[in-house]
Amino acid sequence: MPSKRKSLSGQGKTSEAADHPVGPGHPPVGRRFKPGQSGNPGGKPKGFGALIRQETKDGAELVRTALAILRNTKAANRDRLKAAEFLADRGWGKPPTSINFNPGDDSAMTFTLVLAAGESEA
Repeated sequence: MPSKRKSLSGQGKTSEAADHPVGPGHPPVGRRFKPGQSGNPGGKPKGFGALIRQETKDGAELVRTALAILRNTKAANRDRLKAAEFLADRGWGKPPTSINFNPGDDSAMTFTLVLAAGESEA
C-alpha cells in the first residue's frame, strides 16, 4: 500500500493531510505547539541575573571592559562605538526609538547628523 505522505524534499512540502503545508514556519501537524503551550517552557534559568552580577562584580567588570575598548585607539571604530553605546545606554538609558510620522501630513521631516569631534563626513 503506498504511503499517504508525499516527498519531503524541496519547498511546498505537504504532510499526511494535503491542506497542511510543511516547511519553514509550518512544522508537521503532530509537532506543532498546542494552544497555550510555550516554546520555551523552562524560560530563562532562575538566578541567571544574580549569577551575572556575581561573576562580573555587579557589572563593574563589564564597564571596565567597555571602557578599555572605548579608550583603545587601535581598536576598530565600530568596536569603540559599540562600547560607547553600551556605556551610554546603561548610564543614561536607551533613547526612545519610535517616531510618530503620518506621511499624509504636509509637514517636513528633518534629520540632523552629528559627528563626533575629529570625525569627518564620508
